[in-house]
Amino acid sequence: MERMTALTIACLLPCMALSACSRRDENETAIETRMLRLAGPQAEQCGVIRHGMDHGDGWDCVQRAEREGRSFWMAMQARPTDAAVWHVAVRNNAAERFIVFYSSNRFGQSAFEPHFDIQPCNEPFVLAGTPKLPLTCGTTPP
Repeated sequence: MERMTALTIACLLPCMALSACSRRDENETAIETRMLRLAGPQAEQCGVIRHGMDHGDGWDCVQRAEREGRSFWMAMQARPTDAAVWHVAVRNNAAERFIVFYSSNRFGQSAFEPHFDIQPCNEPFVLAGTPKLPLTCGTTPP
């Protein structure tokens, strides 16, 4: 009986891991699709940075694109909660900047229902450096 239970668990773990990876891919795909519409198809993708990953190259890309007046977008994942949460810096070809707050479900439920809150940003983007707010528009919050 113990052997059967161990075998069942061994078979289910990879399936559960694949399901978690699939959910992350759904979120990243939803973000990329929406950002291509918002920033334009020629926009540089500066990074899709998962929580805890190094953001140095992505942030350098954002700053370089800003200096050169090019369109771009970069997404940073906030600390995972019940739903996936991402913050995205966007600049389009018309030099309009936006900060986008993404949630896989705005009610914090497990059902995949992507939600985007898109706000104009008239100040420089800032790395806020907090787990729940990795990226913001303007001055760093207290």
